[in-house]
Amino acid sequence: MGIFDLFKKKKKNELSIQNQLEKAHTLSIGEEDFDFEDFEEHHKHHFKEYEIKCVQIKTSVSSKDLSIDPLGLKDSKIMGIPFWPQGKEYPKDESSNEMFLMCQINFEEVPHLEPFPKKGILQLFFSKDNWYSEDVKVIFHKGATLSMPSEINFPFLTPEIYDESPSQYLLKIDFEKAIDKGSWEDVNFKKIESHFNIPEQQEDQFEEYMWDMHGGGGSKISGYGNFTQGDPRDYQTDKTNHIHLLQLDSNTKHMMFGDVGVAHLFIDKEHLKNGDLEKAWFYWDCC
Repeated sequence: MGIFDLFKKKKKNELSIQNQLEKAHTLSIGEEDFDFEDFEEHHKHHFKEYEIKCVQIKTSVSSKDLSIDPLGLKDSKIMGIPFWPQGKEYPKDESSNEMFLMCQINFEEVPHLEPFPKKGILQLFFSKDNWYSEDVKVIFHKGATLSMPSEINFPFLTPEIYDESPSQYLLKIDFEKAIDKGSWEDVNFKKIESHFNIPEQQEDQFEEYMWDMHGGGGSKISGYGNFTQGDPRDYQTDKTNHIHLLQLDSNTKHMMFGDVGVAHLFIDKEHLKNGDLEKAWFYWDCC
């Protein structure tokens, strides 16, 4: 190999390194050069860092008549007849009217995630007329309460109580462990933005991309939240330590919160660790 061949090889290597650097920093060149696949590849270690475990909630219709509940009283479900210990005061809304069961999660049926409980029944009750204004109650049965006989007669659960409910079906719940890769509106996932340097002319395109690739949709336990009007923890500074407990997402077939909305339960990390799930708080939004 002659000296000119060595020079050509050196020049070729220098150009190759330069091309790699330009490719890695393509976001700073111009909107026409925005390569999303390269962007994900370049920042894959950051995205991996922000992945968290969750449990997906899969639903199937168990009954199209809410007066008929073939599921067990302690089974995880959307709508239907709740497990309710005999002698315990039943939930009532702000107008002193009995509420209906929106969701029941039996943690014995849920693949375990730390620091979530291994046992206990979490329930979300809605007001017949005013759940839109977040007139809801969170109940958590645990310990000896789980062994108590359940009430089986609920004469107030008439068809009328479900007129404004988000679902007109009794839905059976199945659970599946998963990895949540992020939600662009979740305040905790949003912190990943500090690793990016997005030029102003590319911000709209980037936002649309992140919404499409990291939307955070679907019903789940834990994970990141999907929001249509922004994450409430972003402006409630006393709740910045609160994490996502439960998400119920609209789907066109079986469940709809307002105009394709999403319902959430949030809880302080310490309350969750201590099993104080009744201290969770409810939030929902829609388009």
